[in-house]
Amino acid sequence: MRGCPEYLFWTGRLADGRQALVSGLSGLVLLFDNHGVLLDVQEHPGSPDDLAHWIAEVGLEDGPIAVKRFRVAGHRTRVEDLPGHLEDFRNNPDHPSFEEWERRDYPNEIEEWLETGQFVYHDDGADFFIGPDGEVESS
Repeated sequence: MRGCPEYLFWTGRLADGRQALVSGLSGLVLLFDNHGVLLDVQEHPGSPDDLAHWIAEVGLEDGPIAVKRFRVAGHRTRVEDLPGHLEDFRNNPDHPSFEEWERRDYPNEIEEWLETGQFVYHDDGADFFIGPDGEVESS
């Protein structure tokens, strides 16, 4: 996963080697180990400009990070394998809300998402579709 300052999130490593994901939307600083496991969540009140100052102050070295699926309790911040509509379909394909074209197309879309390594980063109500290279493909 690579940071995308235009969408107000940054990624990289701290001097101690921990991976970090910093959100200007939710004001959270998420710290991960080298295996991508979420270790700690810190709230950073203030504006995105304050976060940019904090990033410079702690010496966050800009770069991609590798994280595993996570969910931050009490916040709308998480990483999931699939967009919500595809996850809903995967969990209950017979639900009456799905139309015939969705029943026909969604299994292939799910397979493509999972095979290519795409995922969704949700942050404070914004959804970012992340491609296999870690870059934001759409929001």
